[in-house]
Amino acid sequence: MTPPSHPRDADQEVARLLAEQDLLARSVSHDLRQPLHVISGYVELIAFKYRDTLDPKGQQLIHKALAGVERMNTMIDAVVGLMRIDTQAPWQQSIDTTALVDDVIAQLQPQAQALGATLERRMLPPVPGQPLLLAQVFEQLLANVLRFPGEGPPHGLVAARPVDQGVRFEVRDQGAGIDARLHKSIFEPFGRGLDSRAGTGMGLAISRKIVELHGGQLGLDSKPGQGSTFWFTLPS
Repeated sequence: MTPPSHPRDADQEVARLLAEQDLLARSVSHDLRQPLHVISGYVELIAFKYRDTLDPKGQQLIHKALAGVERMNTMIDAVVGLMRIDTQAPWQQSIDTTALVDDVIAQLQPQAQALGATLERRMLPPVPGQPLLLAQVFEQLLANVLRFPGEGPPHGLVAARPVDQGVRFEVRDQGAGIDARLHKSIFEPFGRGLDSRAGTGMGLAISRKIVELHGGQLGLDSKPGQGSTFWFTLPS
């Protein structure tokens, strides 16, 4: 009979796997960025060498090419971030989600004021989790309230209610709503269901992975013209 492994051996194996995953993330980041550096370098060289002969249309094309490179760099950051989420260890820390959401709303307040938007929350229960990761989920969902408004000023509400063996958090808006055919695709990496011009298409995919890492689920209730409710459950 094979003797049971020592806890220290298991810890060492986990540490080794996490180190390998981090190395893979850094390698992917480097390998994807390298050709982008070459492309941007040549485009900038063309812009400099032919600056006196390029007409406004040519200058515009140069600007679009460099903007595309920058957008690709942003998307690589999002992919690497998604890869590294699994490196977080299990936790037992109890989080004051009321205070956490207050901090997120405060960070978004300048943007909300510029749009005439209102972000508010009801009293929220404590849950076990990793505060920085859960703050990222609330920030993504509340930022979407501001990013995709309806006809009137954006309004977002964070609420929670008990469900079987856990808590269901909800972020409700009064936006344009989302067609049911898009409810699945927007949670996929690079999902463009909401608006192809905004963000990287990774925010909801990262949020879903964070919630699943906490043992919960992330979903959406929405109909066109009736606003949206993004919700996620967490064990309590």
